[in-house]
Amino acid sequence: MIEPSLKGGTSSADFGKVKRGLTRIGGSTPGGSVACWSTGGAAYARESAVELGLADCFVAFLPKPTIILDDQPPAEWRLCRHVHPFNVASIETEA
Repeated sequence: MIEPSLKGGTSSADFGKVKRGLTRIGGSTPGGSVACWSTGGAAYARESAVELGLADCFVAFLPKPTIILDDQPPAEWRLCRHVHPFNVASIETEA
């Protein structure tokens, strides 16, 4: 998930790197999908992604959850990692 609040003061070159990384992750990871979420809601997440030229990198736009109900904590989710958006281009996509 990408939090669009990072857009303030960020250069287009930085978001070019983010877009390349997101495209690589979504296209090369088995079952790979990336969603964009925001505490501002789904519409804000979508608008921000469109504004930044990243909308085509996401499969969904969501409000950031306040509670996640799951039988495992997110740290234990297989094939799911937390990555800062500006580091997305350098992560490995192998499971």
